[in-house]
Amino acid sequence: MPDCTVVVITYNDAARLPRAVRSVLGQSLRDLEVIIADDASTDGTPEVARRLAASDPRVRYLRRQANSGGCGARATTASTPRAPRT
Repeated sequence: MPDCTVVVITYNDAARLPRAVRSVLGQSLRDLEVIIADDASTDGTPEVARRLAASDPRVRYLRRQANSGGCGARATTASTPRAPRT
C-alpha cells in the first residue's frame, strides 16, 4: 500500500498533464500513487493519461463518462485511493 495518494484532476489539458504527473512522481516520497481523474475530456487527454498510466505502475487513470465541472471528478476518486493519506 502506498503512503500517499495524489489526485490530479484534469479536463482537456493533454499538453500539461505529463508535466503535472512527472512533478508528483519526482517528489522525495517514492511510495505514492497518482490518480489521474479525467472529467470527460474531449481532447487528447485520455490517450496521454493512458500512456502515463502504462509507463509507471504508481499511476492510475480514471475517466468520467460525462463532464461534471470538476466536482464529479473529485467524487470519482473519493473511494479509490490505496493510501491512508490523500
